[in-house]
Amino acid sequence: MSDDPLWLPQVLVAVLADIAFACTGGALLSVWLSKENAAALVSPARLGWVRARRLSTGGAVVLAVADLVLVWLQAASMSGAPLFQAFDAMVTMITGTHAGTGWAIVFAGSVLLILATALGKPKGGPRVGLFAVGAFVAAGKTSVGHAADAGAFSLAEGVQTVHLLATARLGRVGHRKRVAGVAGAGDIACAGFFLF
Repeated sequence: MSDDPLWLPQVLVAVLADIAFACTGGALLSVWLSKENAAALVSPARLGWVRARRLSTGGAVVLAVADLVLVWLQAASMSGAPLFQAFDAMVTMITGTHAGTGWAIVFAGSVLLILATALGKPKGGPRVGLFAVGAFVAAGKTSVGHAADAGAFSLAEGVQTVHLLATARLGRVGHRKRVAGVAGAGDIACAGFFLF
């Protein structure tokens, strides 16, 4: 526990960001559903595909907003400034600390996730591109976590990034049968959260 009054809000916003990232990653199943012709108006998988697309875009937006709030809370906590006067400290934190660099990576990745999920085509989405963006966000999240203690771009950060991506992949594979049976997109997309 910490004496910092911003400790609990930081933890809650970080949890929200992690849930949003996991749900966005799981909702990228809409790319897989596209192979099942789920975008067709008469497809039995259409409802799941539409929900997965909406959830992935919404999760990416929540991730970006949570990242903005988190860096603001962290800047206030690190500088000791009152919450609404911490905006000046945000610039210093982002440009001068390892946590700020990690935040910039996560935020850039979340903006790319918003674009990828909102502008993705129903047929044959760029699977490698989506994976790369997800890896970008996972690397950023790793660079501000416990693996960062070993240093920037260390082996520990690489292992943790692979772990985050493998966990998201396991959540995706385990629910393919339910997807084919037109399960709710919330069940599908949040599968990664329980493994995350």
